[in-house]
Amino acid sequence: MNKLQIILILAVVSLLGACASLPQQHIPELGASKAASLTRVAALDQTNHMVQHLDSSGNIVYIQSFGGGGVGLGLMGPLGVAANVKMIESKTNGEVAQLKGKINLEPVAEFSAAAQRAGIALHNSNALVQLSPYLHVVKTTEDTIGIGCGVYIERAGKVDRIPVRYIAQLPLSYSLDELASLSATQQLALQESVAKGFDSILALLAYEPTAQLEQEPKITVLSSFASPRFEYKMAGQLIREDSDIIWIRTVTGVMGLLKDETELDY
Repeated sequence: MNKLQIILILAVVSLLGACASLPQQHIPELGASKAASLTRVAALDQTNHMVQHLDSSGNIVYIQSFGGGGVGLGLMGPLGVAANVKMIESKTNGEVAQLKGKINLEPVAEFSAAAQRAGIALHNSNALVQLSPYLHVVKTTEDTIGIGCGVYIERAGKVDRIPVRYIAQLPLSYSLDELASLSATQQLALQESVAKGFDSILALLAYEPTAQLEQEPKITVLSSFASPRFEYKMAGQLIREDSDIIWIRTVTGVMGLLKDETELDY
C-alpha cells in the first residue's frame, strides 16, 4: 500500500466519524418517558474535499473519495498528495453541483415522524439524550451511490465526549445521473425506505441499554458502504442480525449493513 492510499484511508476513516476505542459505551437510556431532544452536532457542519452537503440545511451529507492522479502522483511527496486532494475535491464539487437539492427529503422531519411512531417525545428540554439525525449519502464505487439513515447521539452536558453515531444502510443504490433526476415514484420509494431506516435505528436504540458488549462476537467486516474506494476489513463486534441487515459495532460507529453487500468473518 503506497503513501497516498494510507493517507486517504485514514482521511476516510476520520471523516466517517471514527471513535477512539472499540467497543463504544452504552448510550444513556431514554427512560420511562422515552424523552429526547433534537440537536445538531458539530460533525454535521464539517466539510472538506470529500464531504459536502446536498441540501441547504446541511442534513444530507455526501461523501465522495474517488478521483486523484493515482499511485504515481501520490509518490511525488507532499506536492503530489496535494494535487490528488485537489483532483478529488474537483470531482466532489462537480458531483455535488449535480446533486444539490435533488433529494427531496427533510431528514429531521422523517426522523421526528419515526420517533413519534416509536413513542419517543422529542423537544424535551430536560432530556439527557440528544439526537442529531441526517441522511448519509456515499459514493461506494465509481458508478454507484448508496444511502443510509444516520443519527448522532450524545448526552446533554457531555461536550467533551465524541457523539456516538448509528447508521442504517438502505436497500437502494443509484448512479449519479439517476440520483440527480429521481422521478416522483423514486422519490416516494426513497422516502419510504428512509422511514424504515430510522425505524430500524430507533428499534436498535431501544435494545442497546441492555446489550452485553463483552459477549458480542469479534468479527471483521468488508463493506463498500462502510469503507468506500479503499475497501478494507474493519474490526468490530456483531450486535445482532435482522432479516436483511447485520448490525455491527466498529470504530466508526454502529452500522446496520445489508447482508448481501457485506462480507463478515469471525
